[in-house]
Amino acid sequence: MSESTENVFHSTESIVEVEKSIIKDKKQINSLITLTDFLEESFKDISKQKLVFQTLQSLTNIYIHFFKKEKSMKLNVQENQNTEELEVIIDLQNDTSQTKKEFKKWLFGQYKTFIKLLCLYIVHYFTKIDSFTKIDILIEMVLNLMKCEIESFKSSKYLESEKEREKVNLIVFEGPFGKLIYNFIITITNLNKNIKVLLEIFKEEYLNKYNDLRYFNYICLYYLMKRFKLKKKKLITFEQLYENILNLFENINNIEDIDTFYCFESINMKNNEDDGEEGEGEGISENFMFEALEKAFRNHIDGKEQDNDTTMKDDKDDIMQDDVEKVGLLDPHVHLEAFKNFILTLLQLPEMNRKTYERILSKMGDDILPQFEDPFLLNDFIIQSFDQGGLIALLSVKSLFVLITEYNLVYDQFYQKLYVVIEPSLFTMEGREEFFELLDTFLKSSHLPEYIVAAFIKKLIRVSLEVPSYAIVYILSLVYNLMFRHPQLSFLVQYEEISPKILSRRQKQILKEQKPELYEEKKELIDVFDVNETDPKLSRAMESQLWEIETLIHHSNSNVSKLAKDLKKHFANGYPQYNIKNLVTLTSESMFEQLADKKQFTKVTKSNAPTSLFETKQSSDSVFGIFEF
Repeated sequence: MSESTENVFHSTESIVEVEKSIIKDKKQINSLITLTDFLEESFKDISKQKLVFQTLQSLTNIYIHFFKKEKSMKLNVQENQNTEELEVIIDLQNDTSQTKKEFKKWLFGQYKTFIKLLCLYIVHYFTKIDSFTKIDILIEMVLNLMKCEIESFKSSKYLESEKEREKVNLIVFEGPFGKLIYNFIITITNLNKNIKVLLEIFKEEYLNKYNDLRYFNYICLYYLMKRFKLKKKKLITFEQLYENILNLFENINNIEDIDTFYCFESINMKNNEDDGEEGEGEGISENFMFEALEKAFRNHIDGKEQDNDTTMKDDKDDIMQDDVEKVGLLDPHVHLEAFKNFILTLLQLPEMNRKTYERILSKMGDDILPQFEDPFLLNDFIIQSFDQGGLIALLSVKSLFVLITEYNLVYDQFYQKLYVVIEPSLFTMEGREEFFELLDTFLKSSHLPEYIVAAFIKKLIRVSLEVPSYAIVYILSLVYNLMFRHPQLSFLVQYEEISPKILSRRQKQILKEQKPELYEEKKELIDVFDVNETDPKLSRAMESQLWEIETLIHHSNSNVSKLAKDLKKHFANGYPQYNIKNLVTLTSESMFEQLADKKQFTKVTKSNAPTSLFETKQSSDSVFGIFEF
């Protein structure tokens, strides 16, 4: 650090004095350089955190003063003659004096240096200090400067013109808010505890509270990704870029009501209604009952006129409210458009690894699709994800379900692809619970062709031989529900007990031709079902039987064994369907706890202490004998 700055800034009071002198007299403006130099020299010195914090605060106050009171900082956007791209400049149109122009250019240059330092200090200096508690003040420095920039340029209340919005978007991106987003995304390579805290405060206290900040956040991310792709020399990898963007994107509220702003005047559409309700509750008169009866009688006499007046008044209020809601940044479509551009640009970035793919898909159903005015823009991405199978398919199935049920997506090969997805590994993956629920929903229709339902039943029951106990309980319950909805498939479970009422004459004939052994002496049967076939129609499930249930009856887990035994009996007796939602959250641990709670323990004393692990001919005292099975 230079000797001059050490001598000048020996305390926070000395920094405040410099701030006051600059604000009081523009002739002291050269002290700005001293304050900026102090920041540049102190970046690696954590011990000067109090002086650094005060310097940042003082410089913020100074530039806000020049924005608001001195009017020396008025921003504009114009096209760069060399690059033909828009750039942010200081507006000099109304200045005739060359001295004033040079002063404003110099001041703007100092300001741009300062906002870079401010954001750098927020992300990479104060996050190294565990005891630092003024993160919110630092963020508000950025936001207050951002507000000054917008106010210096905008000519309308809520940026009604699209052209004006585009220019303000660029000003915000090039300004302190954009620089802060840049540092969050481009300069972070290690997400330590304090940076996580900073991100959470930024999202929870600002992006989730103020609609305009969330809008500008998406705008800045969109611009940042576009520029990152064009740069030949990149500071971070695409993998790190994805991770940082998703860290900032996660837990941001969906776009709904647009009424609260930081940089613009906030509105509350419910104020008038709330005030009216409160007014009605105040001061009930003594003649309340009489007045109410008189009003009811009067309304009865000329109710039609009253209704017409009320309708006209309501229509007028609706028109006025629409006029207020659909202007500039008050229009939800503007915010949704910014979000759409951000997501589509994110999905177009190269080198997306599997981890990133999974994170995006996990957000697709609840956080991304609902905010797309045209969800079919994500159609290809979701279908291609589902076609990949495994965890990727599991994560994409909810989004696909939303497109099919809410937006009438026609996907001819859906059940064939869903059939392929079902494999043993699916039942041990994280996040499987939602898939289990949706699988039951997809197969609920009674209009599904029999061969499709039979193929799903057979494949599920075959898979049950290779999965943990909790998954078998789910599969057996789902299989029972499917059989309950499609009783004509009961021959898969019980050939000897086929009811003439259930099978048609044609079905009986087909069954006799395909399985003559059922009408002859019993002999060893060969299962013709092809578990590796990807097309349900060609799997030959209709020619098979569910012999796997007999195997599951001898399962080591008593819950599985009992459920397998009861399957035929429940179907014969018309037992109601199982509630799948109660079974999707089962785990091996929860099932073990259920079994342990049912077991009774024998009190062990010295006299009957076990002498061996298992029972023998010589002794019945064993470790396993402690449990009364």
